[in-house]
Amino acid sequence: MSAAVPDFPVVFSMDLVLFAALISVLTGILSGFAPAWQAARMDPAQSLRHE
Repeated sequence: MSAAVPDFPVVFSMDLVLFAALISVLTGILSGFAPAWQAARMDPAQSLRHE
């Protein structure tokens, strides 16, 4: 980044990096958990009928 725009200061805060990682992990867990939980509550016969 500094090679492309030398006058643009790039400063990384460790708190922001950890917060971004935490949000990413939580989003991934919820994105995987929600469909699995919904599928686990379905009746298998009904789900096969709509396939």
